[in-house]
Amino acid sequence: MACIVRNSLNLLVLLCRLHLSAGIVTTRDAVPHDYHYLASVQGVKTGQNAPSHMGAGLIVDERTILTSGHVCFAFKRSMYTGTSVSLGRHNLAMNEPTAVNIPFSDYHCHPEMNLWWERNDLCLIFLKDV
Repeated sequence: MACIVRNSLNLLVLLCRLHLSAGIVTTRDAVPHDYHYLASVQGVKTGQNAPSHMGAGLIVDERTILTSGHVCFAFKRSMYTGTSVSLGRHNLAMNEPTAVNIPFSDYHCHPEMNLWWERNDLCLIFLKDV
């Protein structure tokens, strides 16, 4: 597990550098479907019907998404049901033919995550086979 987290951190640093050079931070519109490694982590809040975007994630492999631990923290508190990851979208407000929603099978936050001090704010999400 530590090896996966370490490799995921290296991937995260690389992708952050790509974002800075691609203009994501400068609020320029991205070219549609140019960032194939991004995902939307979504959940249905208790008492609601439609899923909402909870945070972004990075595709590590076919069944693993790296996101921040504070995104997954809400799952631990049972605030959300029907958790899933949305892939292949450019605009979350639109229904796109390339979009796919895949439910979680499990998730693991960093064992030393500390939200108060904002340390080790990492979570791996494992997707169900579809």
